[in-house]
Amino acid sequence: MGEEPYSITILINELLKKQTNKLMVNIFATDIDVNILKKAQTATYQFESIENVKYSVFKKYFSSQGESFQLTPEIRDLVSFSFYDILDKNSETPPAEREASGSPPKGGGYFGKAS
Repeated sequence: MGEEPYSITILINELLKKQTNKLMVNIFATDIDVNILKKAQTATYQFESIENVKYSVFKKYFSSQGESFQLTPEIRDLVSFSFYDILDKNSETPPAEREASGSPPKGGGYFGKAS
């Protein structure tokens, strides 16, 4: 849970390290399941979820937490999660979308080896 936005964040982080201009990045992810969101925010995974992660990426971005592994704050802090149901006309627009579009509230990969 949360693999997609965290994978994108790792990729962007790796690309930006090669750039001379420093950019501020924040990835905004949504889901309709509050329990999934809570789990994703912990950025903690069992070995089976990350066994295909390239070792150099694993070593750089994960730390052991007993029998699980947690992403470093460097990556974890760049991802924001929010509830949003695109099919519910009464669901409020997520905060990041409102900020990006300027619109008012109204009634976004997986871990794996890079090629």
